[in-house]
Amino acid sequence: MAVQFIANIALGLLWMILSGAQSLQGFLFGYLLGMLFLFLFNAQNRSARFYMKPVLAVAKLFLIFCWEILISNLNVLVYVFRPISDLKPGIVAMDVDFKTDFELVLLANLITMTPGTMTLDIADDEKRLYIHALDCSDPEGLVQHLRDTFEKTIKEVTGYYD
Repeated sequence: MAVQFIANIALGLLWMILSGAQSLQGFLFGYLLGMLFLFLFNAQNRSARFYMKPVLAVAKLFLIFCWEILISNLNVLVYVFRPISDLKPGIVAMDVDFKTDFELVLLANLITMTPGTMTLDIADDEKRLYIHALDCSDPEGLVQHLRDTFEKTIKEVTGYYD
């Protein structure tokens, strides 16, 4: 991926020099044109992952996390104004399948930073997380939601599916 990035910068500089547009706009145009060229070349040669794919996946993870923070804050606000008897807090176990410790710790931290949930423990075999949630009325739904949002996107960021 580093080779693709350096090649893209070289293509942007080459475009800027050959077109005679020695400006930031000329470089950016050449960079975007080079990115398109590298993407098309990479589509033909599947041996390497396109270098912008993880960058876009990180942006997607960030947006998902911001959305989850917003929704969770609203849910916690509702819990604050509800009678306390309506709360159904609980602990759920979530089985995970990651290749690296980084992925596991990232998921645990994202869960903890989201209001209303907290990672309590990681199992010794690193294949299960124990999560406390303010609303545990549907434990399977909570685990499935975490899988569909955070776990799936973390795997996209780290290239798990490649």
